[in-house]
Amino acid sequence: MDTLQRDNAPDVLVVDFNGNTTRGIEQHVQWAMAAISAAPDSRVLSHPIKIAAGNWTAATGILPGNVTMVTVAHWKDGRIAEEYLFMQNPTVMNQTESAQQ
Repeated sequence: MDTLQRDNAPDVLVVDFNGNTTRGIEQHVQWAMAAISAAPDSRVLSHPIKIAAGNWTAATGILPGNVTMVTVAHWKDGRIAEEYLFMQNPTVMNQTESAQQ
């Protein structure tokens, strides 16, 4: 949680995987704590792709079960001011792949 508070602006805007929005570091920390509690084993194993252009960054993260997430962030004054989170849903992907066979 120290990293979240260090890297995010006090009024950070975060849109999560489901389109839910938090505003401010306190709401973001609460969301992160709830996410960790719900899935304690879902740590990021690696960040194989990292891209930056101007004040924007994008990074992929690989989680257990070969789940992929993407974070797109807008930086201001050395901190994340906006963050958009996307996650591949392996259940949906597996159903789609089965339907195509």
